[in-house]
Amino acid sequence: VKAIGELRAVPRTLNLEKLEVLDLADVTNHAALQKVGEGRYATPDENLRPSPANVYSGYTESSGVKPVSELVSMIDASRAYQLNAQMISVQDQTLGRLVTLISG
Repeated sequence: VKAIGELRAVPRTLNLEKLEVLDLADVTNHAALQKVGEGRYATPDENLRPSPANVYSGYTESSGVKPVSELVSMIDASRAYQLNAQMISVQDQTLGRLVTLISG
């Protein structure tokens, strides 16, 4: 894969052959995108402009999410929820005892 998106392969003849060229484009108006299905989108040609991106062979795209820190955040949120639920339960029990003492 060349930086301009050109895909090449070495077939049995051992000569490098051009298979295809990837079109790299940027969308000017994201609202005009129409979902086609299976993670694909379509848009009118006038909504496209040349992309400054390059394609590199041997690299994989990584997400912007840090799994460990996100997992720690989820655990913290879960613990906070458990503590809040426990406080509500304690307040409910206290109010129940108060009502019992007053009516008793």
